[in-house]
Amino acid sequence: MSYRGVVGHEAVLERLRSLARRGRAAHAYCFAGPSGIGKRRVALGLARALLCETRGGEACDSCVTCGRTARGAHPDLKLLACEEDRKEISIAQVREVIRELSFVGTGPRAVIVDEAEKMNEEAQNALLKTLEEAPDRTVILLVTSSPASLLPTIRSRCQTVFFFALEEAEVLRVLKDDGPEARLAAALSDGSPGRAAELREDLREWGPESAEILSRVAEGDLNAIVEGLTRIRDASKSRSRAHRILRLVATALREAFRARAGAPVAARLAPAGWAGGLDLDALAERLDALLDHAPMIDRNASVPLVVEDALLGIGR
Repeated sequence: MSYRGVVGHEAVLERLRSLARRGRAAHAYCFAGPSGIGKRRVALGLARALLCETRGGEACDSCVTCGRTARGAHPDLKLLACEEDRKEISIAQVREVIRELSFVGTGPRAVIVDEAEKMNEEAQNALLKTLEEAPDRTVILLVTSSPASLLPTIRSRCQTVFFFALEEAEVLRVLKDDGPEARLAAALSDGSPGRAAELREDLREWGPESAEILSRVAEGDLNAIVEGLTRIRDASKSRSRAHRILRLVATALREAFRARAGAPVAARLAPAGWAGGLDLDALAERLDALLDHAPMIDRNASVPLVVEDALLGIGR
């Protein structure tokens, strides 16, 4: 079936099933919502449903077309994404897809642009004419966690479908894991299974040290956070891992900030009453300082030094 493995988003799925069943899909959609919550999977499900020979609202998984789309081998289903080691979707990539769409097709076609916010302005402008004059029976699906990064002219030519964060129990269903790391990751994930999967991996890799860091945050011991994370500074030699280290600490600090402000937080990090002595302004300053370091990771040759400076900053 088209949406096998999708958890949550029931109202969206029912709407898309109905559109596919009745042949009423628009020529372009913008699937907007937090990263890691299943937007791309849903986009692929809709594309497969539109190409399916049975036209039953979902992919039947039995026809020849469904077999090919399941293998990623159907010429009428295009996936456009940022190339490895690139930060942007280039105009050349977009032009190639446009060129292929210019050929007369014999059936429905679908194009999925994953992380569409990574299209540079030239690429977006190149896509604009295709959105304005979409080829017959072609559906373009823009998947983005930052719709504001798309040109207004792009957004105005798409029907926006909003996706929202999942409940913690739904995140655990996606993870298919009920262990302690998974539960903690789900609680910290902001309803994003993708984020939870990364956090779970980080927690398992760093083991007791990361758990100790988070528990220290729950006690309001910011100096202990620095001491603990400095011990794993070598893990930050990879830029992607450095981002994840800082994001983990930022998540923990955010929990401290929310608890001090009286907002609901993950109970595992914020036992009742622990945040009463924390200074709200100081927490906000530390969180801002930490987040300011994230862009430096991509610009600085010495990634561990950036991480060390960020960690020292939150302990000042």
